[in-house]
Amino acid sequence: MADLPHPWGMYARLQTNLRRDYLVGDRSWGTEAGMAHILKSDSDAPPTEDEVNQVIATSRRRERHRGSRREPLLEDIATAHPESALTARRELAAIRRKVGDRNWELLTAVGIGSKYKEISVALSMPPGAVRVKVLRLRASLGVAA
Repeated sequence: MADLPHPWGMYARLQTNLRRDYLVGDRSWGTEAGMAHILKSDSDAPPTEDEVNQVIATSRRRERHRGSRREPLLEDIATAHPESALTARRELAAIRRKVGDRNWELLTAVGIGSKYKEISVALSMPPGAVRVKVLRLRASLGVAA
């Protein structure tokens, strides 16, 4: 490969290193941060190699620190208690049949945390009407608000 002008030769080298790394961890995050630093830099004053190495080291250290504070993932609840998952699926299917497709979409949107204003735009209804509709649906299903 031909020698690329500074800083693109350094960028190509970092990209090659990243391509060889098959795990996502502090090393890959650091390399990505170094590449991003090169791209964000001013074309008139590209960063020095020492500056990019400093960005990489700082990002790696930050990611290692974040990783040390993360809690381990719990085992999948559905696999640990398949009976409960099957019961929940049956109950949700019964609710969906009872309320219909349009109301199911409304309840799903509320369930995932969408704002009433966003839902009202999608349904072409005023936000107050959406709230009332959700309250009535919950009441008809016997669900506490």
